Amino acid sequence: MSLKRRRVVVAGDTATRRTAPMYDSSPLWAAGDIAGLRQRLDRDGYLLLRNVLPATDVNDARRHIVECVLRPEGFLSPAATVDRVQAADASVSPGLLARPDVARSAPVQAVLEHAQLYRLMDGLLGQPCQTVGYKWLRAVAHRQFTGVHTDRVYLGKGSQRVLTAWIPIGHVSVEEGSMMVAAGSHRARRFAGLREGYGKTSVGADGVESGWLSRDGDAVAEQWGFTWLTADFNPGDVCVIGLDVLHLSASNQTDR
Repeated sequence: MSLKRRRVVVAGDTATRRTAPMYDSSPLWAAGDIAGLRQRLDRDGYLLLRNVLPATDVNDARRHIVECVLRPEGFLSPAATVDRVQAADASVSPGLLARPDVARSAPVQAVLEHAQLYRLMDGLLGQPCQTVGYKWLRAVAHRQFTGVHTDRVYLGKGSQRVLTAWIPIGHVSVEEGSMMVAAGSHRARRFAGLREGYGKTSVGADGVESGWLSRDGDAVAEQWGFTWLTADFNPGDVCVIGLDVLHLSASNQTDR
């Protein structure tokens, strides 16, 4: 299905915009073309890669989160399954950002620190790399989303050679709130003022929303003259994002 024909809520409840599909760099990864991946990352600021991780590992992590965390703590409706994770109250998120113990659990760690991710990042950065201890694990409720931001606001005080891997824990469609990026926003001249202004700020004490440029992805796209790129994601897929690339997640318009 062409994402060009879909209207997607990119922030809040009403701001909608036509989107375009992300460029799929999976053939470069499958061919072991690290130089090609670096060139693509330098050009676009992101990489959409399919089947980087074993889908069985991703599904095991999802099952662990659902059966060992969400269900016992009462977040799920009686009808919820591992594949269709329905909340008892669609407006309430379980707050996994405040549960580093879940991110550190063995099934989740098996995904977030998989050897294939190290292989990928070592290649892109050109040297052995390491990961930060804290992982931003999310479960997003109905009509919730992550606002427009760059990761430099959150991670820019240390090494400047930092990449983020956005990893869907299961199937994540655009309607459920998948990743959206502004290709080239890390280097295009028209974004220079934004990088010099907002890009040099730091997240506040809340650690989340204070780092957002805006809650309205549609308004940001109109102001800076670009189209958000997105995709439906499957277990095993990864989206790599550079420090200065504008991105957000679409608003979850489902009951899942």
